[in-house]
This record gives sequence, structure tokens and C-alpha cells, in this order.
Amino acid sequence: MSEVNIWKPIFYDKNLWGNANTAAFDRIAPSWNEYRVKLNKDEGEYAEFVKKLKYEHSVETGIIERLYDVDESGVTITLLKDGINSNFLQHEDIDNSEKVYALIRDQYKAIDGIFSFIKNERSISTSYIKELHGVITRSQETTDAITSLGEIIKTP
Repeated sequence: MSEVNIWKPIFYDKNLWGNANTAAFDRIAPSWNEYRVKLNKDEGEYAEFVKKLKYEHSVETGIIERLYDVDESGVTITLLKDGINSNFLQHEDIDNSEKVYALIRDQYKAIDGIFSFIKNERSISTSYIKELHGVITRSQETTDAITSLGEIIKTP
């Protein structure tokens, strides 16, 4: 059986991307490069930056996937500052806060798995993708599905 490569890394192709307007990136690049130097010098600050980045992606992924409905601005900012905390969610009068906490925690663990791939600690494979899917859906009881008549329903 011959090997088929579907995924390929993305490279900057000047012929393809040469006309892209990068002015916004050019303006912020110096501050990002400065911050990168600062993070490279301080392992603790780098670890905290990565942790907050994972929290943000965890919360926002759940919101995008409509796993829960929270006031994104206030909750996300507080979770970034204080970490994932079920007690905070309870004080925010979020319906089923323990469930939301479990969903966010699962998203966070899956992002850890993605970081393992990015850092070349794990290679991409069907079993690895299934493992990540299992982590993401561990606490998810239902998902939206579309019937043959086009009706959106919740399904286990």
C-alpha cells in the first residue's frame, strides 16, 4: 500500500501572499518580538503566559462550540487572571457551573495534547486524534445533530 500525505506544512509563498496587507502585523511585530525576548529570559513568566493562553482557548472553544453560554468578556478575563475555578463559576450564577467547569477542564487538557503535537512530543495519527476527541467530549452529554428533515436536535 502506498503512503498518502494529506497534511502539508504552510509556508509563506511570496507569489501567493505577496499582495497581502501586513501593515497591522508590521505595527505590532516589534512589541511581540520584545515580549518574546522577555519570555525567553524568564521561564516562570513563559509558563504563566502559556497557561493563560491555554485557559483563553479552552473557554473560547467551549463558547464557540456552544457547549455553554457565559458572558465571555467578564468570565474569560477572570478565568485568565485566576485560573479555571468552579467556585468562581458558581458565584457568576452560571447554570450547571460544575458541568461548565468540567467542559472547560476537558478543553484545557485537549489543548495540552495539541501542544504536545506542536512541540513534536507526539506525532499525528488516527489514534491520537481519537484520543484528543475522547478528551474533548469526556464531559459532553449531547451534541447538535441535523435530522434528515433538516431539524437541529440534541443527540447523545
